[in-house]
Amino acid sequence: METFYKLEFKGLVRHVLKCSGSTDVDEARDAVQTAFAEAFVMWEEIEYPKAWLRKVALREYYRRPAPQPIAEVPDTTLLDDVATRTEAAREEMLVCATLQSLPFKQRQALAWTFDGFSPKEIAKELGVDPAAVRQNIAKGRRKLRTLLAEQSEGE
Repeated sequence: METFYKLEFKGLVRHVLKCSGSTDVDEARDAVQTAFAEAFVMWEEIEYPKAWLRKVALREYYRRPAPQPIAEVPDTTLLDDVATRTEAAREEMLVCATLQSLPFKQRQALAWTFDGFSPKEIAKELGVDPAAVRQNIAKGRRKLRTLLAEQSEGE
């Protein structure tokens, strides 16, 4: 579990931030840490830890006080590659801020997609129809393209 923790912790924090549309990295880290603590107790029973932890971490995050809207650049220490940190942080901040303007189901589907889950896997984990997930991904992508194009025109 230690290796899994080291490999997945930062990605789980980013997942929580993307799903929530928040920049409160400390709250996201706390939620992820709590999810790992729960997983530790029942590690052998968890069939698909990567998905299980995303669900539990996000659930834990939403149990906390309401996050504040994005007003500043997120903590870029989540990124490992120093050479690309500035550009990647700018792009991730832009995506997170833009994701915040999407309806929750679209934001959630895209966040899972960004983490490498297929629509079928997302549907299974969220208990919804795969067609609904695909539709939310498609609508979310269209909306993101429009919003990002509008933002780049404004720069």
